[in-house]
Amino acid sequence: MDAKIRVINEKMRNIYDSNCETQFSRNLKNQVLDEIEQDIREYSKGFFSKSLLSLTSIVPFGSFPSNISKLTSDLDILLIIEKTGVKEEEQKYNSASGFGKQRKNKILKFVAEELCRNRGVYRNIMHIDAAKVPIVRGFKNDVQFDISVHFGKNMPGCCIATRYINTVIQFYPDFPMLHNFLKSWLATLPTQKPNSYSLSLLLIHFLETQQYIPKLHKSYSRFFAPEKATWDLSPLIPQNVSDLWKSRNRKSPAELFIDFLFYFKFHPIANKIIDMKLGNVRNKKERSFAGLFIIDPFDPRNPGRTMRDTLEFQKTLNETLDMIMQFNGDPQCLFSGL
Repeated sequence: MDAKIRVINEKMRNIYDSNCETQFSRNLKNQVLDEIEQDIREYSKGFFSKSLLSLTSIVPFGSFPSNISKLTSDLDILLIIEKTGVKEEEQKYNSASGFGKQRKNKILKFVAEELCRNRGVYRNIMHIDAAKVPIVRGFKNDVQFDISVHFGKNMPGCCIATRYINTVIQFYPDFPMLHNFLKSWLATLPTQKPNSYSLSLLLIHFLETQQYIPKLHKSYSRFFAPEKATWDLSPLIPQNVSDLWKSRNRKSPAELFIDFLFYFKFHPIANKIIDMKLGNVRNKKERSFAGLFIIDPFDPRNPGRTMRDTLEFQKTLNETLDMIMQFNGDPQCLFSGL
C-alpha cells in the first residue's frame, strides 16, 4: 500500500503543478480584473447616475480568488450595485424578483455594448440574458471572463463562499491539490458529477467530519456574516488557531483521497442531506429524491441541485476505491487516464 500511496501522491502533485495557476497567470488575471474595473467605471459614470444607481464595488468570486482555479479557469466578476435612496430590504426584494432580473439585464446590456465598442481590447462579447443568472461573457488578453450583477450593500453569498474556501485552505493547505486531482479524475469518466463548488463542499464536509479541520461555519459563523462587508476575501481566523490544526494532520493528500472514498462508501450521499451549516449529515425525508442535497451556509438554494441522480456518482467513487485497494500491478499504472 505504501508504494501506491507514494505513486498517487506523485501523480497528484504532477497534475496539480501542470494545470494550477502560475504566478504569471494570476498576475495576468489580476491585471485583466483591474483593467475591466477601470473601463466599466469610465464607461458607466453617466449611465448609473441617470438610473439612480451607484456602482460601489467590482469584485472577483469563484475559483480564482478561492485559490482552486486552473490555468484555463475563467474569471468571475461581480458588479455590486446600490439603488440610491432605497432601503436595503427593498433592494433585496428587487434583486430576487423578476423586476430585479430585468434591471440586471439592462445594466449588463449597457456593459456589453460599451465593451464591444473597444474591439481592439475585448473580443467575443456576449450578453447571455436568458440564463437564470444573466451574465456578460467575453475575452481580454486571452482570459475569459463572466460579469454578473448583485444589488445590495452586504457581501453576497458567492463572495462569502470564497472567503470560506480560503479559510479551509488556511487550515489545510493541500486542499487545492486534493480538489484538483478529484476534479481531474472525474472529468475522465462519463458519469454525471457535482459542479466544482459542490465538489468543494463534499471535500470540506469530509475534512470536517473526520476532524482534519474544525466545523468552520458552526464554530466560526461570525467570520462569515454578510455584514462583515470588507470585501477582503482572505481568511479572518487567527493564524495560531489554524496552525494548531495543521500540526495534527500528518496524512498525505493521497491518504486523505483514499479516506474520502472510504467515507462516502459508508455514508452514501443518495439518501443523505449534507448540512454545511451544522457540520453534520442526516437522512432525507423524501427518499424518492436521489439528487445531491447540500445545505449551503451562504445560499438558500441547494448547490447540488443540478446533479439529479447520485447513484452513478456513488458507484464511481466505490469503483475507484476498489481499483486502488485491489490493484496488484505496477503502481505507476494507477490512474493512467490522467
